[in-house]
Amino acid sequence: MMKNIRLIVLILTIATLSACDPIYDAVIKNESDSNVILQITFNAESIHPGGRTYYLSEFPFFERIAPPLKMDTINLICSYVIPPGDNFPICSEIARYPDYTLFKELLILKPDSLIYRGQDEISSAFKRTGEFHWVLSNS
Repeated sequence: MMKNIRLIVLILTIATLSACDPIYDAVIKNESDSNVILQITFNAESIHPGGRTYYLSEFPFFERIAPPLKMDTINLICSYVIPPGDNFPICSEIARYPDYTLFKELLILKPDSLIYRGQDEISSAFKRTGEFHWVLSNS
């Protein structure tokens, strides 16, 4: 009886692990020696007007990070500090490539600031570094 239970548990474990969809993610990596400020302007069409405060204060939903440095719920702008050598998770999707339509503009404030406007410019700034991983490096 115990052998049958172990066999069933083994089969269910293998089935669960093999049925999982891959998670694709995109991060902004701070490769400088000092803190950088990431300012994100969100697309208004992507956020329900009644949920702006919740949405902006909880972004990114899939990973707990420090709360926004600044948050403007009228203009849909949030600012975050990215410490040296750290990553900021910008999006994560299950079974599909990262979706950058949520963002209107990404501004990386540092001595030589970077700005990316619109979905095409934002998505082309991220470089694929693995099968399921994209990185925007600000070195």
